[in-house]
Amino acid sequence: MANYYSFMVTEKSFQVENSEAFEEEMRKLGIVPDNWDGGLTFVKEMDGSYWVGGYDCDLSIWSEEKGDYIDVVPFIQKHMRSDTIWVVKHVGHEKLCYVTGWTGVITKHRCKYGDLDRLARGLEKRILLQPKRTIMLLQQQTPQQAESIPNSKNSVRGKW
Repeated sequence: MANYYSFMVTEKSFQVENSEAFEEEMRKLGIVPDNWDGGLTFVKEMDGSYWVGGYDCDLSIWSEEKGDYIDVVPFIQKHMRSDTIWVVKHVGHEKLCYVTGWTGVITKHRCKYGDLDRLARGLEKRILLQPKRTIMLLQQQTPQQAESIPNSKNSVRGKW
């Protein structure tokens, strides 16, 4: 995907136990603060919390030493305070097609992800099933109950 563009943003910044240790670890991984030229970066907010994101990046970085990508989440979790939650979002596209996206909710000990495709499929199913469920519920109503529903098929107030 030569024309794939993406960005990742922190929606909810997180607190760390020791700022100096966290920043040193990030620099060792090659993640530098306030780097807006592409790649993963971090910013220390005014309240001491951290924002992590960037252009054309993800939560993994290339390791020359390992010859593979490494996940940065465990490195960040190691420094997070136990009472903080980090929420991150990522979206990307290729020529404004093939849009992808996910969000992650990360704590010191847990990490959960959800992607746009799975969300869309779930919503499709809910929407397709909802009219059938509504009709079934209306069919189970007595004429007196149906009369009290503003837009039911048996209501004198309206038809649908």
